Amino acid sequence: MSTPEEEKFLREKQEYEDALAAYQEILGRAAQKLPIPSLMTANYGQASSGPARAASDPWISERFPNLATAARRVQAEEADFLALDDPFASHAQGNCSISQYTINKVYEYYALFETIYLLASDEAFRKEIVAQIEAFFTGSGIAHYMRANELQNRADQLMSLRPGWLDFLLSSDEMDRTLLRRQADIDAELEEIGRETAFHMAIAEGKIADYFQSIWSDLKQKYYDCGLLYAVSTVAVDGVFLAAEIYAGLAFLRFLRFGVKFASSSRSILIEILDGSGHKLGSKTHSIDALEAKYGTPQENHLGGYEPDRNRDIPDKPAQDVLEEKRRAEQAEERHDVRDDGSYRASNDPKGVRRAPDGEAMVQDKDDTWTRISETSNNTKGRFGEMMADDWAAKKDPPWIKVNGPNSDMNTPGHQGLDSVYKNPNPPPGYFVTDAKYGKAGLGTLKDGTKQMSPSWIRKRISTEFDPRLARSIEKSHEPGILRVDKNGDVEWESLKNRKWRAGDQ
Repeated sequence: MSTPEEEKFLREKQEYEDALAAYQEILGRAAQKLPIPSLMTANYGQASSGPARAASDPWISERFPNLATAARRVQAEEADFLALDDPFASHAQGNCSISQYTINKVYEYYALFETIYLLASDEAFRKEIVAQIEAFFTGSGIAHYMRANELQNRADQLMSLRPGWLDFLLSSDEMDRTLLRRQADIDAELEEIGRETAFHMAIAEGKIADYFQSIWSDLKQKYYDCGLLYAVSTVAVDGVFLAAEIYAGLAFLRFLRFGVKFASSSRSILIEILDGSGHKLGSKTHSIDALEAKYGTPQENHLGGYEPDRNRDIPDKPAQDVLEEKRRAEQAEERHDVRDDGSYRASNDPKGVRRAPDGEAMVQDKDDTWTRISETSNNTKGRFGEMMADDWAAKKDPPWIKVNGPNSDMNTPGHQGLDSVYKNPNPPPGYFVTDAKYGKAGLGTLKDGTKQMSPSWIRKRISTEFDPRLARSIEKSHEPGILRVDKNGDVEWESLKNRKWRAGDQ
């Protein structure tokens, strides 16, 4: 009959082996390449020392009290890229997170990919850029570069044939006249080269389309074959205009660059097309929702992981079109309580909202009649905006946590002060101070002239609506902004942190 110590040893040894098996099963092939955590390498082979080691092993006794928790933690680490970082260090949160930096870079690459696609396929956008390039180069001192090698070679040849002072010194009077004529002819041709500032024929709109189509095709194929990072590394989309395989006659494109501005608060990325001096020739803003619809989420591309990418075949259509198709498909699948008039309930909508056949939100009047939100009173539109803004914040991943009361619904009276203050799950900033606006409604002005959502307006309301400790925390680290709600209930974040306020509103 075994002793209590032996039973304890066998039980804890089995717990260790189960946890180790779960670790290996969840990571799959990665477990063969990634080292087993040192805290899991305890040796339970000797009964004399095994129980003591098992009891002191933090993997079992401290961090993961049971196997289910252990499995969930390891799986969460893999899903959040924490395998690339120390899962127990501060880098797993906030603005120090390597995993979040990686995610942001993926979104930037998506936006660059989409800009290349639009330059290849969107004639209006391409012509806008071409016009800006033409206007810049025509009036600049570097117009000769547009003729690239052909023009430069011809100029070099002419200079080698041009008579010099030694030719005149050794020639007769008659020969001097011949040399002067030759010199005049060469100078005239060189002057013509110098005057040429119009676009070289190779930069015609069709050639530029071909150029960007070739870049896009290369990106798409390598993305399909080997994934996102391979495509970025081998096609060099960050400096696509510096690629060695420049189209013949398109050497002027060497002067162009992409600039990237990531706006996490508004879930959008601005791509600017710049010349070599930083002069902006054009820009395109891409919403992250649209980019995810076309290219997938960063997690689906398994950066740094071992699983195959789930979204390998990129659609040949604008990201915004892909997003709209996805939304229509989701709405079709999520339609409930469809009525004879075509209206329906969408499963993701908050209580008190229906949808017209075209997707516009509908709310219920006092007489139980459902009315399109665009046809209701301003008061109803305001309450709808506040409800949808709170619903949007609550459904973010991770959610923004409202700290000034419960989420609004259609029965909640309109606010006279701060609409909503949310705690940011990924600071900085620590909080978002928001005002919900339906449609194109603007910020109001008080009788004393103070502008709504201005720094002084916010400070006054924070000090009166929150206890002193929380008020200090919000005032110390917050970002003001508008949650703009449209007739379909879609919400966009408009940051006010860079807005210029008059002196009295500071």
